[in-house]
Amino acid sequence: MVAGLMIAAISLGIVVWVISAAQDIVPPDTSDLELDCREVPESDNACSVWLLIPNALQLPDQFSALVKETSSEDMPSLDLGELLNDNARVFEMIREGLARPMCQIPRAESIDSEMPYLSPWLNASHLLTLKIRDHRSWGEQEAALDTALMQIEFTDRITRNAEGLISFLLGSTMLREGLAQTRNIIQSGDCSPQQLRSVLGVLSAPTPTITGLQRAIKVEYRCLQASIVDLVLHAIQLAPDPDSQAAKRLGWLTRRSYLFQPNRTLRELADLYRTMMANASKPLSQIIPLEELGAFKAVNEHRFMTVLQPNAVGKLLVTLLTPAADNILIRKCQTEADRSATTIIAYLHLYHQQFHDLPATLVELDQVGLRMVPIDPFDGQPFRYKRGSKMIYSVGSNLTDEGGSTESMEAPASCDTVDLVYSLGTMLDP
Repeated sequence: MVAGLMIAAISLGIVVWVISAAQDIVPPDTSDLELDCREVPESDNACSVWLLIPNALQLPDQFSALVKETSSEDMPSLDLGELLNDNARVFEMIREGLARPMCQIPRAESIDSEMPYLSPWLNASHLLTLKIRDHRSWGEQEAALDTALMQIEFTDRITRNAEGLISFLLGSTMLREGLAQTRNIIQSGDCSPQQLRSVLGVLSAPTPTITGLQRAIKVEYRCLQASIVDLVLHAIQLAPDPDSQAAKRLGWLTRRSYLFQPNRTLRELADLYRTMMANASKPLSQIIPLEELGAFKAVNEHRFMTVLQPNAVGKLLVTLLTPAADNILIRKCQTEADRSATTIIAYLHLYHQQFHDLPATLVELDQVGLRMVPIDPFDGQPFRYKRGSKMIYSVGSNLTDEGGSTESMEAPASCDTVDLVYSLGTMLDP
């Protein structure tokens, strides 16, 4: 008798727990993840001009091979001057867009939204690189630097206003290309103090990588939120009549389902994306891994037993839909390192021109206007400097200071195993 009562009490407790666990929560407050979607007047929007770039591009079949070459001497047999003249309108459009105060990229409505303008923008950036090389081959250093700064400003706008993570990654790739071209020009030692100040003026704007990545994260959340809501609405619309009893039962099930609870899923997703937002402003060494949080933690700890937990389908959806954040954060840090290194190199050349020597430490660059030594975006420490080797470097994504590798940071295969090293140029003699 007693045993029977105990079994009944335990069974009743399990039933009550299952019913309570099957109850979805109220819709979560995600106002902090919303974007400012006010429309920008077309006359103020740089993107209104840049969206026409695909129609202006005139590229040969061997354009990809041309872009991959590292020097004018090794380029495929093609009249570079003719190519640049054919695309003169593209360069005009970039300048016309930069004269406008704002840049609003077309809104991404879902995770599979098409962005047909991204590839042409990448090709436009490649054309700017070729234009820089052409100017330098003719000894036109001032024109080369002007084009490199235009490339930085163009790709800075795209990165800063990224409409999703793909847009951010492509924008940061183009921005790194512009920064590399600018460093090459500075490293030649032919820039005047005025030209170096022009570079520093462009680079003095707040870095676009943090604001751009945080915006991209918000866009991704908005699109995933819409996908989950559409999933629920689609389930309700499976009934022949949306107002029928069957549709009402489906709607009831989405609110009281042990396996899938839409609002709880959205809260899990929002918490992860808030962590991604916070990580975007931190050095890589201080980020909170998503694998240690929420749905990821539950799935990693319980594995196959996750299917027995409340909102199991929601947890699995969150882990499947959330992008690999580590690689995105590494790209952000690489772009920030490029920007900081370009700034430091410009100041070092200014210092050398004024004092005919290199400083003992980067702190001494305050004499030419550098208020604070930029931090390494990977470990949060000040950028490293080796006066005798004429280099500055970042510890890179392995977060290990290896004393400044002789490998160039432009060698992507070594990015995980060596420091990111930037030469000061051959013209600076301590």
